[in-house]
Amino acid sequence: CQEDVDMISPLLAGGAFDPLDPVAGFRGSITIQNSAGSCGSPITSIPFLEEYSFLLGPIFINSSDIENLDFLSNIEQFRAGISIIGCENLTSINLPQCAEIGEFFDVRDNANVVDMQIGNDIDEDLYTTIIIDSLDMISNPLLASWRPGLVDLDFALSARILDNPLLTDLSALSDLSMPTNSMEMQLYGAIINEDGENSDPDSLNMPLNTFIEAVNPGNDYSWLSKAVITPRFDEDGLDIGIIENFQISGAVTLTELCPLAQIAESTGLVAFAVENGLQTDITAEMLLTECPE
Repeated sequence: CQEDVDMISPLLAGGAFDPLDPVAGFRGSITIQNSAGSCGSPITSIPFLEEYSFLLGPIFINSSDIENLDFLSNIEQFRAGISIIGCENLTSINLPQCAEIGEFFDVRDNANVVDMQIGNDIDEDLYTTIIIDSLDMISNPLLASWRPGLVDLDFALSARILDNPLLTDLSALSDLSMPTNSMEMQLYGAIINEDGENSDPDSLNMPLNTFIEAVNPGNDYSWLSKAVITPRFDEDGLDIGIIENFQISGAVTLTELCPLAQIAESTGLVAFAVENGLQTDITAEMLLTECPE
């Protein structure tokens, strides 16, 4: 119940460490679930978290009583993960000072969330990137935009962005760093770079496996235009880096893939359009010969 949380909050807030101490933070695990009807008031916020910058334990939020995440607005690092699942009355996911999400970041089955933004008010003197270890952003039917923070996004291990049919603003992924293991996406007419160009001068190190399904046409692929094989060195110092799979399929056209003409062969891109059950290959040679220079 909210009254129970409010009762213990002064004690837990009073025990907060110095937020400038890099090992300080709240060490507990937090779970917020739907109230069972016996509470005078259901939990809608965790006031003592406003005193902390680092959350060292995981936090699981699965409650239709939660309408905003303001109580997390001061958290800079979620070191053990955050899960936001089935929050029916949550309309926006905004973590303004967040620069790191370790372990997992699950955003699933939130019926009315329409936008997300992370790190839009971080301290740029302390943080040069926003790091997310593993992302699962799945089945959020009204989610339309993931807007960028103040610095570039860095996926560490894996990312899955699936079954978000209105998600067309993915500008948060502009100039991102790809995960090392896998990236799986469904695109519904998504724009990542509004000008259709990747302005990042650095190469885009690719995961071992990348699978992109164009559910709807009209997607921006320019963010992949600087893709390269990620260097991986064995014990003898030899580079054994490979890309196991790099596949784009579905409602995709050769013209849409033209930004990838120069990297298609070196990255082993496999692309094919699927229409009315028929598959048409789009080869690296086709991209080089048919795309304008």
